[in-house]
Amino acid sequence: MFHIARFIFITIMAIVPLSAQSQTSSLLPDYTDIWWNPATSGWGVNMVQSREFIFATFFVYDRDGNPFWYTAEMNYKDNAFTGEIIKTQSAPTENIWTPARVQRTVVGNATFTPDSVTTGTITLMFTDGQTLTKQVERQTLKAPTTQVEDSAVYQATIKTKYEEDLRGNDHVWYTTHTSPMSFTKSGNNGTLTFTNDSGVSCKITGPLKVRGRNYEIDDDFGRYTCDNGYNVRAELNLQFTSSGGMTGSWETENRNPEEEAHFTAIRQ
Repeated sequence: MFHIARFIFITIMAIVPLSAQSQTSSLLPDYTDIWWNPATSGWGVNMVQSREFIFATFFVYDRDGNPFWYTAEMNYKDNAFTGEIIKTQSAPTENIWTPARVQRTVVGNATFTPDSVTTGTITLMFTDGQTLTKQVERQTLKAPTTQVEDSAVYQATIKTKYEEDLRGNDHVWYTTHTSPMSFTKSGNNGTLTFTNDSGVSCKITGPLKVRGRNYEIDDDFGRYTCDNGYNVRAELNLQFTSSGGMTGSWETENRNPEEEAHFTAIRQ
């Protein structure tokens, strides 16, 4: 009996890290945006993300100062997105396109390492030995609007990771639940309203920063409060989608357990 119980315990311990890893990968923020370094304007990268995959187009310059562009198909692993840099050549756009004229050449490897939802590092390592490393951030072309009335209601799916320190041993668990959700903006302040996985009404409130497509409330001023008396500092990141929905994440600070949540919301 002891041997059977021990075998079951070891098997469960072997499975838990795999489950945690798959859950973590599903909680990635959406990095879709135009990214640049404002100190060296004139170049940049467009990134479109689908779960753990990013398709990137780099508009840069060659050694002679001529404009050039590359693409990269990057997959997520070890807290970064990495993939081959592709140089593509074809017939001029005014001519009839034929597959035979298309040439795709691997010229290096690209890596995007997020530092936060709004900042990161781009590294391009070319096969000729040239390496380019740049700090990048989301580029704000025009401050986005909420695109909805204050009375608009969304239905959100919220995936939450909890991490608790029990005398030096981390206890991690996950929940998924649905909730009505709304986002209101008053001056420079924003409020996200929802219910937690216990059905208690909660909100995250604070001054808004706009970076690219992203609304941000940083943890210096953001407050996460609930009707049951819960009150903690929190950071919120939120984007409106082209289909009229919302996507985003929040993370609490200095609380045991720590809470990290990602959500997608459809307007009702």
